Amino acid sequence: MSNNETEPDVIKRIIGYYIQKESSEISTVGLSRLTHAVFGSLRVQLNGTFEIGNAFSKRKFKNWQRAVKNSSSNVKSMISIGRWDSVTQLSSVLLNVKSRRMFIESIVDFLKEHQLDGIDLFWRWVPLAVQSEFCLFLEEVKIEFLNQEKQYILSITAPPVGIENYEDGYDIEEIIERVDFVNVYSMNYAAPWSNQWGTPTGPSAPLYGGLDARRKFSVDYTMKYYIRYTRKPEKFNLIIPFYVRHWRNVENAIKPGIEVFRNVTLQNNGAIGEVYMSRWTAESDGIELSNPSWDDTTKTLYIWKPETKTFITFETEKSIEAKANYVKSMNLGGVWIWLMENDDQDNSMIEAVSGQFGNPSDDQSQYGVIESVGSHSRNLNNRIIQNNQ
Repeated sequence: MSNNETEPDVIKRIIGYYIQKESSEISTVGLSRLTHAVFGSLRVQLNGTFEIGNAFSKRKFKNWQRAVKNSSSNVKSMISIGRWDSVTQLSSVLLNVKSRRMFIESIVDFLKEHQLDGIDLFWRWVPLAVQSEFCLFLEEVKIEFLNQEKQYILSITAPPVGIENYEDGYDIEEIIERVDFVNVYSMNYAAPWSNQWGTPTGPSAPLYGGLDARRKFSVDYTMKYYIRYTRKPEKFNLIIPFYVRHWRNVENAIKPGIEVFRNVTLQNNGAIGEVYMSRWTAESDGIELSNPSWDDTTKTLYIWKPETKTFITFETEKSIEAKANYVKSMNLGGVWIWLMENDDQDNSMIEAVSGQFGNPSDDQSQYGVIESVGSHSRNLNNRIIQNNQ
């Protein structure tokens, strides 16, 4: 083994996501293992303003904010704006100069009011039709941030590559010059979806592998795509999902000797199972997560029970180690976790992540923000001024 594979003292970004709808308590232990804590996902309105949500979401945000402030670590606090169902609003806001300006002002005002450190823009996914407008918007946000006394963090979430051409809406070579880092959504390659894509079974975030038409469905394929076009691996973070995925009505393996990919009998043209199940929910429901099988091709684990025709896949310390080794060998910036609330009561998953990278440094300057976005920013800033006149 190389030193990178054995030494747990390589400090990287460890970004934890929390969302409004999860009701579990926020673990102070989990927070202390993070470099960045992100609360999402806030919905943008057509006029460029955005909101946290209902009363429950507001309470969750206050609890999260209080936990971050009371944390003994120097974790950076961020909000995530955008949702899977916000693409239409996004396009309208980006195409309207007045709404776009209002959006930027709302972002800065919110960060100041709540004493936060930055934002993550998380839309699933940016349409090709507004690709240039999205880059322009990022430039405007970064310039606005540079005009503030505090150095705010700007990140985006980028899609998996090779699925429905999601990546076409992202001019990643331009985007990478405007953001501090990119969280790559390299997961959801297999799930018990309530449609025809609910079969076959498979790992949610396989490092490698994939069968036939899904041969590109892997973390490695996506990460190498982004690195190839930017030459800046240190700006990209690899996802580690903390949830459990559970299929029912599972049948034979698609190919002999490859047990992780199995056929599923669909009902009403969809799979039956749980797409996102927290580990503590699995434990309370009596779902056994011990003694999983290891698939060496995908570097993932699973439990297949032929007597009940159930299939479960999830991360463990072993798969997290494989992903951590990949991060180090590829010189990636770090990892991001979906979601912190999905860990078990012992925080075993975040402890496994921390064990691979070490605890966050008190001096987090190495995770810091862009101090300048280069001469192209000044040129584009001039174009922004002209467009708004």
